[in-house]
Amino acid sequence: MRYILINKLLLVLSFLIEGLLCIADDSVKQKQWPIIQEVVGKYRFILGEKEIFKMTVLDHEGFPLYCFDARFNAGEYGNGAYNFSGTFDCRLFPINPEKHPEGLPTLFLNHRNATRDWQTDARFLDRDLIGLIGARSSRYLIQRCKVQGMYIEMEINNVIADNEGSIKGLDFKITFINDPTAISEISIDDNIIIPEKLAKVLPKCIDSSTNNEKNNKM
Repeated sequence: MRYILINKLLLVLSFLIEGLLCIADDSVKQKQWPIIQEVVGKYRFILGEKEIFKMTVLDHEGFPLYCFDARFNAGEYGNGAYNFSGTFDCRLFPINPEKHPEGLPTLFLNHRNATRDWQTDARFLDRDLIGLIGARSSRYLIQRCKVQGMYIEMEINNVIADNEGSIKGLDFKITFINDPTAISEISIDDNIIIPEKLAKVLPKCIDSSTNNEKNNKM
């Protein structure tokens, strides 16, 4: 009986230690990412005319930290570091690669063991955008990411097409906000919570799904 009790205590203790180590690891990761100067970028992409948009994300002291590189008609672009693909593709990478020896092609990768550049949260195909053709400007496609201490939000709207339905242009907006909960080095976090500085302007969300489930059972 005493042997069984000791084994149970050791098992509980191992879980506690593992949990503390995870918390400590998260805390270290949280502190390792630099504070950025929060910024918003906007661009109107037009096929054959305005297909490339680049912007630099600075650290809190004003030094270049990350490069954001977006390409429309993306399949026509690519280099040894990253092969753009799809209709619209965005890349985010550190300007100082010495601080990132892992050599990630883009921080938007959404799989830790990704083997292809298209395994990313910032690549959009025709099928992702076609529903916005002809829609009012109030309708958006929004992609949210958390990576390296940043909350990143991409917005696409005002998609236009030619008579054959081929996409010819779109409006794009990207927002970079400091987020201490963004501890991953790439975009693998599905639990995206809007930072308080953005969420505070929104009304409180009332989740009635539980009540609806109860009502359906009555």
